[in-house]
Amino acid sequence: MRGSVALLLCLLALPASAADLSGMWELQAIGQDGTSIQIDNKDDVILLYRVMYPEFEGEKYKLEHLYKGRIIGNKIAGTLLVRDDPKTQFENLRSFDGLIRDEKYLIIDDLPLKLVKLGNNPLPVAPPSKKQKKKRSGTPTATAEVAPASRG
Repeated sequence: MRGSVALLLCLLALPASAADLSGMWELQAIGQDGTSIQIDNKDDVILLYRVMYPEFEGEKYKLEHLYKGRIIGNKIAGTLLVRDDPKTQFENLRSFDGLIRDEKYLIIDDLPLKLVKLGNNPLPVAPPSKKQKKKRSGTPTATAEVAPASRG
C-alpha cells in the first residue's frame, strides 16, 4: 500500500511539461519587437516561431526565429534557427535553453513567456528537415588520371 501511495504522489508531482504547450504565447518584456510567439508541441518536441521587424540602415525587414527543441522533464533545449528572407532556408544560429514553470508560463533564452491562447494551429512555416545536399549546376570538370610511376 505504501508503494502505491508513493507512486501516486510521484505521478501527481510530474512537471507541467506533460501538458500540450501548443498555442499563442506573449513575450513578457518591455521594448521587445515581435512579442507574439506561436508554439507547436507534440510529445517531447517543441517548436517556437517568432517574427520581428528590426531596422537596418533605416529600412525595416522581416526576421524570423524558429526555436526547435526537446523537452526533458521541465527543461527545454535545442537550436535557434533564423532567416531574413522567406525565400531562403532557416540557418542555425546557436543553441538555446528554457524552463517550463507551469502550463501557462515558460522561460526561453531568459525571456519570460505567458500563455495567451491554447490551440493547435499549424506554424506558418515548415520546420527545416535534415540537411539536403545542394545540387551543383553547370558542367562537371574532368579530372585527369595520373598513371602510377613505374619503378625500374
